[in-house]
Amino acid sequence: MTLSRDDWLERGLTVLARLGPEHLKVDRLCAHLKVTKGSFYHHFAHREAYVEALMDYWRQRNTRSIIEAVEAIETSHKQSFTLSQLVRSADTGPENAIRAWARYDDDVAVRLEAVDQERVDFLTRLIAAQLRDSAQAALVAKLVYAHFVGVQQLNGLVSAEEWRAMDQLLQRALTAPGELKS
Repeated sequence: MTLSRDDWLERGLTVLARLGPEHLKVDRLCAHLKVTKGSFYHHFAHREAYVEALMDYWRQRNTRSIIEAVEAIETSHKQSFTLSQLVRSADTGPENAIRAWARYDDDVAVRLEAVDQERVDFLTRLIAAQLRDSAQAALVAKLVYAHFVGVQQLNGLVSAEEWRAMDQLLQRALTAPGELKS
């Protein structure tokens, strides 16, 4: 079987989510994927290059492509709705594994922090368009992001339907706080 660079990265995210970062060693990856080391080294100079590429791939897939899709939408209400849908439909397994991995790997922690900051910055811009108060928008963006990370970390305690309902409630709180009293 011949694997492309993207195949290695996509499958690496699956291995990471299911088995953890210790299985991202060249020998273990090749055994899981039933390919030779030559296939790995055709695309990556060494494991560190693979991990770097894996983190970049995850960032592009789970952050930048979502931001680009949302920015292509004209109205802020539709942007918020689309962002919520895209985030809720994403596979959170790799991100949960990356967050756990970042606790003991400084390089992964630095890359995760950059992703978190990119996402919070985007949310701040999106929310500032509605609130017109940049300081408040920054706080609300962090609240929304903390909700997202928290739901991921609850590992199934929050159902997809509950997550959707929570997002709707949060959206109402942001756009029409007086309506929450009813």
